[in-house]
Amino acid sequence: MTGFERRWCRALLDACLPPSRTDPRTQGLSAIDLSSFWPRFEAAAPLHLRLGLRLATWLFGLGPLLQGRAPLSRLSPDLRDDSLRRMARWPAVGPLLDLVKVVACWAFFQDADVQARVRGS
Repeated sequence: MTGFERRWCRALLDACLPPSRTDPRTQGLSAIDLSSFWPRFEAAAPLHLRLGLRLATWLFGLGPLLQGRAPLSRLSPDLRDDSLRRMARWPAVGPLLDLVKVVACWAFFQDADVQARVRGS
């Protein structure tokens, strides 16, 4: 991915795993440094997964324009969530959003602090 694609992808992933609104201890993906995740993802993920994520980055990044909004990366968290919910209802788009959610979870759980909290360490 190029630099701007990575920024768009980051906004998309962050929208899939936002911080909890009710539990301040539950951080979202936006609080995690993904610099070590991307090289591992690029090296280990199969080509079809990498291409799917890239397609999703473009589709969901620009999709809000079709809703009369700014690109996803420029929307507030609430508008990002609303835009993704609307786009998920488009034909054949829901499974692509599921792919993004899986990648977001991989990115989230690669963080050592998250792993320690989950394991109770």
